[in-house]
Amino acid sequence: PLIADLDGDGHDALIASFGAWRTYDVRVLRPRGDALEITARRETGNVNALCVLRRPDGALRIAVAKDDLWANRRVFPEPPHTGPSAGVYLLDPEGPSLAVASYTPITLSPRAAPQLRLHKLECADLDGDGRDELLVSAAPRSVHDDLASTVLLRSGVGDELHALRLEGLRNPVIAEIDGATPYELFVQTGEQSWVLGAGAQQLAPAPRRALTAAATPAGLDDPALRERWRRAERLAALGLFEVAAPVMLDLAGIVGVPELASRFTARAAEYVARAGDERRAIELLARIQEPWSAVRRASDEIAALLLRLGELRAAAIRWRELGGPPPEARAIVPFRGDELAALADPSRVHAIEFARASELPWTVVDTAAVVRDPARRTLRVRSGDAAPAALSLPLAWDGGPLVVTVELTIEHIEYGGSIGVGLRDASGRWPLSARVATVGGSGVFERRWFCADHWVRIDPDVPAERAEHVTITLAYSPATSGRRCFIASEDDTHGRLAEPLALAGPLFLDIGALAGSGAVPEPTVVDATVSRVELIGLSPGDADPRSPDERARALLIEGRVDEARTLLDTPTLRDRALLAAAFAERGRWSDAHALLTPLARLDDEALVELAPVLAARARELSPLLEPLLAARYLALEQRAFTVPTLMHYHERFAQELILRSFAGLDRGDPLDPEVAFTLLLARGRARRQLGDLAGARADLQRALGSDARGDVSSAAAELAQLLLHHGEPDAARAVLNDALARATDRRDAEFTLERVAALRPLLSAP
Repeated sequence: PLIADLDGDGHDALIASFGAWRTYDVRVLRPRGDALEITARRETGNVNALCVLRRPDGALRIAVAKDDLWANRRVFPEPPHTGPSAGVYLLDPEGPSLAVASYTPITLSPRAAPQLRLHKLECADLDGDGRDELLVSAAPRSVHDDLASTVLLRSGVGDELHALRLEGLRNPVIAEIDGATPYELFVQTGEQSWVLGAGAQQLAPAPRRALTAAATPAGLDDPALRERWRRAERLAALGLFEVAAPVMLDLAGIVGVPELASRFTARAAEYVARAGDERRAIELLARIQEPWSAVRRASDEIAALLLRLGELRAAAIRWRELGGPPPEARAIVPFRGDELAALADPSRVHAIEFARASELPWTVVDTAAVVRDPARRTLRVRSGDAAPAALSLPLAWDGGPLVVTVELTIEHIEYGGSIGVGLRDASGRWPLSARVATVGGSGVFERRWFCADHWVRIDPDVPAERAEHVTITLAYSPATSGRRCFIASEDDTHGRLAEPLALAGPLFLDIGALAGSGAVPEPTVVDATVSRVELIGLSPGDADPRSPDERARALLIEGRVDEARTLLDTPTLRDRALLAAAFAERGRWSDAHALLTPLARLDDEALVELAPVLAARARELSPLLEPLLAARYLALEQRAFTVPTLMHYHERFAQELILRSFAGLDRGDPLDPEVAFTLLLARGRARRQLGDLAGARADLQRALGSDARGDVSSAAAELAQLLLHHGEPDAARAVLNDALARATDRRDAEFTLERVAALRPLLSAP
C-alpha cells in the first residue's frame, strides 16, 4: 500500500492492492469520518507492487506491476486463470473504475517461462529530465536466478512507456545519497552491490550464457563442411543450443574422419548440456569410441554431468576407473578427490527396500499417514496432519563423506501438501533437506521444489493428481564441511550448494512434510510412495531406542496387527482408531468394533484428535464410527474434511464429498448459524455443479433465510443465477436487492455481484 494526494485537494488517499483468494484488485480508499471508504477499484489479477508516477504535464497515474501468481478458476474462469496479461499498467485515478491509461508487457530472456513474478516497482526521476522512470524487478516463476532482471520503463508521449531490460541487474532500490537530484540506484550483480549515478566507473557487461565460437578445426577442408561448422557455432553463440546441436551432429555423421567425428559429437553434447538436457548429452558422449584422448575427455564430461544430476556414486565409480577427477569437479560438489573415491567403495553403501517386512528401528511419528505396500514394494505416505515428519530412522555414521538418496513418487498433492527428506541432527534441525510442496486452490496448483528453505524450481498450474517421480540426494563432506542438495524429476534436476557447516551426530533420516515452524495443524492432502533409500557412509543404527509403543506403531505400518496390539500397553485414541482400521481392512469387524466402543464415552473435544486418522482411513472407519457416535459423528467428519473440501469446492471430488459429508444438515443437528450458512452455501454450490438444481435452490434459500452474516453476496449470486435459469428474473432481482441491503459494505457487495455477467442487467435496472 501507499499514500498519495491523487487529486491535488490536499488530502491523502490510501492506494492498496488485494490478492488471493477472492479479490485480486487495486483500490483507492479515502477518509470518511472515522473510517475509510472505497472510492475507486479495478480488478487486476495479482499485484505485488505499485507506485505513483508523475507525467511531464503533472498528471498522476497509479502504476501497478501485475504478474502471473495465484491462479484462481473461480475468479478468472479463462486459462491461465490469472486475469489480465502480466506487465505494468498505468491506471487513471480519476473516476471510480481506475481506467487503464496504458499497458506495457514485461518480457525476459526467450529461455524464460512466460509466467512472471513482478515483485518490486519504483517510480522516480532517475536522469533529471523532469519525467519519472519506473523500475520493475522481474523473474520467471520457474525460479532460474540467472534469468532474473531489472526492467527500466521510460516515459514517452502521453501515457506511453518504453521498456528496456537491464540484463544481470537485480533487486533495484532508488535512493538519494548525495542530496541532489537525480536519484541514485542501488543494484546487485551476482554477489556484488553497486550504486549507479554516483560515480564515473562503468559497469562491466552482463555475463552471457552463450558459447564463444571456437576456431575452425584443422583438417576440415571441405568448404560445405566448414560452413556447417560455422553455422552451428554461430547458433550456439546466440544461445540457440537446441538448434545448433542437430547441425553439429549431422556434421559428425558425414565428416568421415574419426577424430573430427568424435570432436563434433562432443561439441554437440556440450550444446545439449547447455540447453539443460544432461541425460541426452551423456548419451552423445557415450558414442565416442576413438581416439583414446577423446574417450578420456568424454568420460570426464560424463562424470561431471552425472554430478550435476546428483548421481554422485555413479560419477565417483567412473572417476575411480579413470584414476581420479579433474579439479573442476569440486565446483559442482563439495567433495575432495579422495572423498569421491570413498563414495565408490561398495562396502559403504546400505540400501533400504520395502518389499519385505523390516526390522529397522523406524519411529512412526504420524501413524495415520504411513503404511507399507508389499505388493508395490513401496512405503506409502498419505494425508497427514502436517507433522514435521511422518517417520524417522536413527543412523550410524562412519565419519566419511555421506550421501542420502531417496526415490519417491508423488501421486496426489494439494491444499498445502508437502513431502520431502531431511537429515536431522541432535539440535532437531535439518542441515540437509529437500522437499516438494504445493500451494494454490480452486483446481490450480503450484508445485514448489525446495533445497532446505530455498526455492530451486516452481511449476505453475499443475493438476493435483499429476504423478511425478522424484529423486532427492543429500550430500555432505566432512573435509570441507560442504553441503549439497539435488532434487530431480524425470525431465529436470536442480541443486544447491549450501554454506559450509560442521555436521555432528547423532543423525536421523526423516521422511514426511518437513514442515517449518509455521505449519498449520490441519489435514494436508498428500499421497506419495517411497520406493528406495540408499545410504553411503551411513547405516541404520544398531541400537533400538524405541519404546514398546513406538515399536508397536512401526509394526502397524507393516501390517503386523496382532503383534502391534500385543505391544501397545497404553494405546492412544489414534492407536485404537488405526488398529481398528487395520482389523476392518482384514474383515475382522468384531475386533475393530471392540477397539472403538470406548470412544462413545468421550466428549467432542477429545474426539477431535481422531480427525486426521478419519481423513486418512475414512473407508475403514466411517462405517464403524457413524453408528457408534450417532449425531456427534457429523462434527468429527466436518473437522476431518470441511476445510480441504471448501478450499476446492469447484472440483468434482470436493462436490461429491460435500454431499456425503454434509448430510447431517438435514437431520436438525445443532449448528452455529454462521457455520450452517457456510455449509449450506458450499452444498448449494456443489448441488448446482452436479446438476441437482432443485436441491441447490433449497440450500441457498435456506442459507439466505437465516440471520447469518456470512458471504451473503456470493450466496445471492448463486441463487439469482438459478432463478434466471428457471425464468424468474423478478425473483432474482429481489434476491440481489436483499443482499445489497444486508451488506455491511455495499460497494464491496456490488463488486462481487457485478463479476457475474448474467447479473449485471439486473443490477443496473431500476
